[in-house]
Amino acid sequence: MLEAVLADLSPPRLDTASADRWQQEADAVRLALRAANLDAELPEWRPPARDEPFLAGLVADPHEATLIDNDIRTIPGWQELASASTRPDIHVFGNEHRRIEILNANATRAEAHLGVDLIYHLAPVNGFVMVQYKKLIKDASRIDERFQRQHSGELRPGRQRTLRRR
Repeated sequence: MLEAVLADLSPPRLDTASADRWQQEADAVRLALRAANLDAELPEWRPPARDEPFLAGLVADPHEATLIDNDIRTIPGWQELASASTRPDIHVFGNEHRRIEILNANATRAEAHLGVDLIYHLAPVNGFVMVQYKKLIKDASRIDERFQRQHSGELRPGRQRTLRRR
């Protein structure tokens, strides 16, 4: 059966410096799709940059949510305290005697209320930094309408939020 599946895949040959690696990755993806009885053709695939993996050809650039997820997992010079949080949306890092907690509020009620994607809490001083992500498009000559609506809504009087210490 495996020979039949492999023979039926007939993947296109890639003409790049990374062709061998890409071909192996392409074969593995197509084999997995066929084994799951899914369409093994990937018409939307485009050759990614030379050193990127095969699957990077399916999505040209990371989406905003992916960038947020990446940033919540890394703080240069700090070590993640894996046992400090059991929630996948909160990461805790330590550096000497300092501790920082990061909440991914993207697409939650917290984001709708505060207008931010990440909330950083520096525990020793009970300080907060809130970050709203906006992934810029390559054509910077235009600003997308959603950003304009969010920006104008955040600047209306009465929309500012103040966090008070309890």
